[in-house]
Amino acid sequence: DLHSNLNMLKELLAVLLCLMSSVADIQKTSVSTCASQGSSYYYDVPSLTCSQCTTNQIPSIDKQQCVCSANAIASYTSWTASSGPSLQCTVCTGGTFPTKVQQTCIACGTTASSTTSLNLSAAIISATCIAYGPSSVVSGVCTCPVGYILTDFNATGALANNEGKLCLLCPFNTYVDSTNPYRCMPCSDEKMRRDSTGRCSCPSGYVEDSVLAAGSSASDASLVGIHVCVDQSVVQGQSFALGSFAQQKYYDVVDAGGAITSSVVVDRSLPFAAYYVASVARCKATRHTPSCQALANLCALTLFSSDHPTCQAYQDITKTVLQSSINGFKGWYLAMPWLFYEQTTQEVLFATGINRGVALSGGNSMLNLTLTTYALNGTYLGQQDVTTQLQLCPGDVRDLTRYQRIGSNYILNCRLDLMSIALSYPEPTFYELWLSDPTATDGSARASGPSLYPVPVIISNYRKSDGTTPNKFLADSPSLQLDTTYSGLGNIVPHRRFFLYDNIGGRKVPDPAKTSSTTQTQLQDMTVVRWASYMELRIQLRKDDPSTSIDESQKIYPPYLLIRYQQQVGSTISLSIPKLGASDESMRLPMVSFRATYCMDLSNFWYITMILFILLVIFMVISCGFKAFVHKQSLGIYPMQSEILFMDCCGTLADFFFWGLIVMCGYWFIFFKLQVSHETIIGVPINSSNQGVVKVLLPLDNPNSAFAAVFSICLVAKFAQVCMLIRHQSKVDIFFMDWEKPKEGKLRQVAKLQPSPTTNEEGQDVSVWRTIMIANEWAEMQSQRHTDIDFTLMFVLLFLVGLDYLYLSTPQPDVVDLSPGPTNAVLRFFVIAMWYFTVVVIQMVYRKFTYHFMDDPLDMFVDLCQLANISVFVLDGPIHGFYLHGRSVHPHADVNMHQLLANHKAETEGNLPFRGLTEQGDERLRGNTDLYFEMYLTESVRTGFDEKFPRDVIGVNARPVGRGPPLVGGRDAPNNAAASAADSALDVRAKAYNAVNEYLQKEVIEPIQARGDTDIRLPSWYHRLFGVPPPLVGQSTVFLRDNQQRFSHVLFYGIELELVILDLLMLAAWDLASGDAFVAALITYIISHGLCVLRERMGKENIARKTLIDPRFLI
Repeated sequence: DLHSNLNMLKELLAVLLCLMSSVADIQKTSVSTCASQGSSYYYDVPSLTCSQCTTNQIPSIDKQQCVCSANAIASYTSWTASSGPSLQCTVCTGGTFPTKVQQTCIACGTTASSTTSLNLSAAIISATCIAYGPSSVVSGVCTCPVGYILTDFNATGALANNEGKLCLLCPFNTYVDSTNPYRCMPCSDEKMRRDSTGRCSCPSGYVEDSVLAAGSSASDASLVGIHVCVDQSVVQGQSFALGSFAQQKYYDVVDAGGAITSSVVVDRSLPFAAYYVASVARCKATRHTPSCQALANLCALTLFSSDHPTCQAYQDITKTVLQSSINGFKGWYLAMPWLFYEQTTQEVLFATGINRGVALSGGNSMLNLTLTTYALNGTYLGQQDVTTQLQLCPGDVRDLTRYQRIGSNYILNCRLDLMSIALSYPEPTFYELWLSDPTATDGSARASGPSLYPVPVIISNYRKSDGTTPNKFLADSPSLQLDTTYSGLGNIVPHRRFFLYDNIGGRKVPDPAKTSSTTQTQLQDMTVVRWASYMELRIQLRKDDPSTSIDESQKIYPPYLLIRYQQQVGSTISLSIPKLGASDESMRLPMVSFRATYCMDLSNFWYITMILFILLVIFMVISCGFKAFVHKQSLGIYPMQSEILFMDCCGTLADFFFWGLIVMCGYWFIFFKLQVSHETIIGVPINSSNQGVVKVLLPLDNPNSAFAAVFSICLVAKFAQVCMLIRHQSKVDIFFMDWEKPKEGKLRQVAKLQPSPTTNEEGQDVSVWRTIMIANEWAEMQSQRHTDIDFTLMFVLLFLVGLDYLYLSTPQPDVVDLSPGPTNAVLRFFVIAMWYFTVVVIQMVYRKFTYHFMDDPLDMFVDLCQLANISVFVLDGPIHGFYLHGRSVHPHADVNMHQLLANHKAETEGNLPFRGLTEQGDERLRGNTDLYFEMYLTESVRTGFDEKFPRDVIGVNARPVGRGPPLVGGRDAPNNAAASAADSALDVRAKAYNAVNEYLQKEVIEPIQARGDTDIRLPSWYHRLFGVPPPLVGQSTVFLRDNQQRFSHVLFYGIELELVILDLLMLAAWDLASGDAFVAALITYIISHGLCVLRERMGKENIARKTLIDPRFLI
């Protein structure tokens, strides 16, 4: 029924869900793991599991499938709905045996009754004698006499069902493959013949190299040598000791934990044991080209060690060659590979035999290089145009070949997997590097095509017989530029042949007793692995000879390739890939580097730079002296302030060095990056006769040492100056003068309840809130700037990183090339400075516009002072300071809203005097200010100010800025005794405030206001430019109209340029240190805001001390 059917359906779905949910675990396994479980197990690739072969089956050679045993034939079942075809093995019976492909069973043939002993010479003469049947049956397999192979086919090519298996005689220069009795294998040397034992042997007068290499250890003969015949007369009398010629010694080897082992010796090195004897004998006997090349390769593997038998043998052979200057190069012997130069290093590196010119565009803009390549066994592999062959790092071929463009310095760093080199990379290829020179001596193109000029190779690890490494200093000093005057030039030893890695020289001859082939055992056999950790292709332009009509500066000396090899013990290579940044990361993934550097003689540039630097220092000293003179003049009779003098010297040093850096870096940017002229600029065609000419190249050291030194001094000096400026600004004497007068007939309640020092004789007092308001505005304004560091850094990052303009600093002589790559420190600094100043200038132009047509924060502050009837009196020196006139033209400033609006209406209608100290209108002032003044006081005025402002008053209630205990009453109010003492201190503070306020009004401002133009002057031109004070400073009080708003120098507004330069230097410094613009911007942001916070806090504390305003009122 329906109910039972539904239950059955539910049970069926439950079973299906159960089957679907039961997923078997897949074990991680491998071929070797399966083989270790037993001789009948194999690794089933489709299922990724270990399986067992069934009856009459055995695992295949690769252990990845089953095959039939040797006495069985194979067949496959048909496809079924539940399984695919399966292997079925059937044993041959009835005296039959499987064919080679194991598809049919046939009987063994009968041995010819007429032949009991095979006559090899007869077999060679008459081919009809090949139809011999198998002579015996061994272990169920048909066998043949020595020198014969099995075949399943008769003379007509048909399967020999009737005849049975036959035996065919192999040719005399072949032998029967021991692993495949159906195949004849050629002897390893064409001189060899098969002997009666079935082995290939050398004829009379020759001996097999393996026998010589093995020496007394006959068992090693199958493991060493390449099994070729060598002339016995050539090797007669020579001793071939396997322990000597097959020994490879490595120096400075990285061992466990990254420790450096001075030397590691590899006995029975595989390539030396294999090729040495044959290479020496055959090269010496007949100049056999592959053998001579193989000998050269072995010598290159030793890094041309003169103590190794391979290099000694090479040298001995070349001594017998008469012609030693092939193609005009000394050391290149006839019919021999070229390994060593026999010219002086100066003749090699500073030769003038290259005719081709160089340019930044056109046909000569590419450095065309060619490689001749050789296999380890000496086989010539042909010539190759250089693209990416010199680099172990992978990447886009377009990026990897950028260094071939003239003038394009190139750096590529990456991590190399040593495991891949040791186990996966093929045998090393050996190279010789050449420069293609398509130009004849007269400057025309060669009719026969480009010629090849050898590029010397300088191996940093090269070690002389005395243990010295004459080339090591070149890799240790990559910024060193060689010239003919360099004292160590003659010690350099160049060579010709090189390799990129060596994964065979440190490998021992295999031990036949070891059958395991795990990764661990393979690494143990690989005693040492070597690779080129640092490679640099150096191209240097020649110096121009003024005595010739040819411009030699557009030609090059022979380039050279500098290589530093690194070697590591194979067993220390980590089996697992380490984590990024792990301490043992380099044990598996060491860093490798490839560089291409173009350079030229810059001695004239540095000579001129030194002259300019000396002039810069002279002007800097003069400027410091002049500033000290001006500072002394502004002090009158007061002594010099060492802190101010030191601050001025630091600022002068930083400014001169900074702008000197900008000029120097700008020179490199303009004359290097703008050398390549493109066809059009903004659509305008360019036709220049000097297009593509190489005018200047960058210095080699990056960062340049002179740049780094000047930049560091500039940064330290500017930071010290800004810190001292903040300290100086936070120590100025400041006072807010209140001009407000008491109102007639109005008494305040506080005057009735508690008489106050601010109450006049009639009991009337003046509100202090206007003073507190101005003090807070001044405190807030102290750390404000014209530019916004947040905006600046955001847009600088946009240009540098977002739009990739940071790559304008790559060392490529093309300003439109924004391809990512390593940057040059000098160019990077200029690019950062260029975009930083661009953003700053945009802000300053915008600020100038808004200040002129809208709101100037300094003008607004003085307007607020006028509204509050408060003047600002600032002394930044003993007798020098600034006065901001805030005296209101209205009777009272402390009024209600109605009266305030009425006062401004009266002023607008012209019913009140003009604002300003002299109350002159714009027509008489002629654009000069009547509100800002620079003051030069007399000693008596300063003395009177100090007397009215006793030092012991400064510390009263001067606790840190912030919230404090309640002023009156409350739970935390002080006891009566403490309250009485506090009231007394408050009275002293209030009286001092009134005394200073009255003194400044009556003894300083009002007398100046009365004398008018006598003591209120316009600044002279030299004062506007250099700040030189007026004559007779200190003898009379002088007010200079501050049209330039110089009073802002006691605020951040007045040191905006110093702050901008410091921010820029900080950004550039952290960018050069970290290589990350974002990190640099973050740190610069923190430092810049930190200075603002420091200035604000120190400024508030100074206001609380100097203006006698309780710090708790500064918010």
